[in-house]
Amino acid sequence: MNTNTDEQQTESLSNLEVIPPSAIEAITRGETDIQISTAHKYPRSLAIFKKRAIEMATIDIETAESCLYARPVGGGKIAEGMSVRMAEIVGACYGNLRVGAMIVEMTPEYVKTRGVAHDLETNFASASEIMDSTIMADGKTPYSARMRVTAAKAAVAKARRDATFQVVPRALARPVERAVRALLADSKVQ
Repeated sequence: MNTNTDEQQTESLSNLEVIPPSAIEAITRGETDIQISTAHKYPRSLAIFKKRAIEMATIDIETAESCLYARPVGGGKIAEGMSVRMAEIVGACYGNLRVGAMIVEMTPEYVKTRGVAHDLETNFASASEIMDSTIMADGKTPYSARMRVTAAKAAVAKARRDATFQVVPRALARPVERAVRALLADSKVQ
């Protein structure tokens, strides 16, 4: 009975085509070249970027709130800034941009992720690494498997955000941030 299964697995494996690294490299290079050519054919408009990003980020209170983060960092201090959602909006509206992130390493003590962003118009690319602890506040108890997955997802999102804002200048995102803050301030006054 096991022989039949082994024969089926061997037959299945023999039907697989192994693509040499040079072929994969050529495919990837070709895809990137086409994206760069398209980006040059349809260059971004910074005025349209700004208008679309502000419209998208301020479409409603819930979206505006998701564009900012504030978290305690100790000593009674709060870290504030543009969130992962803001980076997604900015990246989508900026155009001609490739962004991605992945887990590089994951242990019971930490997760390390890497985000990359590539401006296809200017051919400027940048990467960002995030390393987050997966240990409880006591400093010795590891997170549960489910909590490690949650921490890894958050680290991937932060790496993607940071890479996006390394390629899309934060100065271009500031008007979007100001519009978000103005909408949120107005909603609190009413």
